[in-house]
Order: sequence, then C-alpha cells, then structure tokens
Amino acid sequence: MRVNDHYHRLKRKIVQKIMEIFGEDPKECISQPELDKHSELDSVIDTLRGMGLDPQKLDLRLCEQDPPDCQSFDVSGKLVGWEVTGLYDPEVEETNAETKIIKEMKYRDWNEEDLVAEIARTIDVKDLKIAKKKTENTNWPFANVNLVIPTDDLTITREMAASIQGRFSTLAANNLNEVYLLLSYDPDIRERPLVQIR
Repeated sequence: MRVNDHYHRLKRKIVQKIMEIFGEDPKECISQPELDKHSELDSVIDTLRGMGLDPQKLDLRLCEQDPPDCQSFDVSGKLVGWEVTGLYDPEVEETNAETKIIKEMKYRDWNEEDLVAEIARTIDVKDLKIAKKKTENTNWPFANVNLVIPTDDLTITREMAASIQGRFSTLAANNLNEVYLLLSYDPDIRERPLVQIR
C-alpha cells in the first residue's frame, strides 16, 4: 500500500475511453502532469467549499513550484499552502484500469487500523517534504500549509472518517497545520464529504 500524488491515472484512462466513444482522438487528452495538477486544484476547491469558503475570493491557484501544490489566502489574508496527496491502493487501481465499465470497478475493503496507519504515514511523509522545502527556500511565503487527502474509495465512509478524527492530534507534524480527508462524491448530499482529521 502506498499513497501517491498521481492517483488519477485511472481517471485519465476513463477520460480517454470516453473520448474514443465520441470519436475524438485520446492522444489530444491533456498530459498526465497537467491532469494531476487540475485534479489537485479541484480537490482544494472541494475542500474550501466544504469549509463554506469561496475559493475564488481566496484567490486559490496552483503554485509555480511544488511543494505545496496550491496556494490561497485564508480569511485573515495570510498566504496558505495546500499540499494534496491521494489515498489509494495501487493493486486495486491497476485492476480498475483494465475494467470496461464502472460497475466492474473494485475497491479496497479498508479497516480502521489500516486507514489510520496509512494516513499517519502520509502525514509524516508530507510533513518532511514541506520541512525540506522550507529549509531550501529562505523566503518561504506561507503562514502555514494544509494537507488534503482525497480518496475515491467508496469503502471509506463518512462514519469511518468521523471515527478516526481524534487519532492524529498527537502525531508529530510541525510543518502541516490542518489535515483533511476528502471522500468520494456522495449523491445524497451532492458533494464530496470533507472531514478534518487534524
């Protein structure tokens, strides 16, 4: 199991298949790095909206240099960085890349302990990445950096995410401020549920 910033390859393959259905050339599909950047921005947009904030008013945009992936102002006018990393199972993603229809897609059956361990590992990796970038950049412009962990895994429910909320408060992460788990789109509430886990 690993967490990777580029968990959108399956989405790219689906987009390419749809383009073929409509008679378009899938080679014209945007590049994987471009798709990843747009997906990271979309995840932060969904996060800010989930917090009841307007991404446009906060001047949300992609960062020129990574990390962090995106930047915006907070409600007090301070510049905030947003790091985005997807939570997925590479074996499941590989299987899903070969599916012909969405109903055939598989999902990992997460249990709470495995999910907590994977998120804790992700927080640690991203905290170290931000620490390294801060030491390299003497003009670090960000008041703080938040982490968004999006997942399209339907087995990670709002109830499961809510049950692990308090489990990361003692985790040593000096370079990340807030951490959010952005769940798969929920048609009942017509948005992606957002759970602040740190």
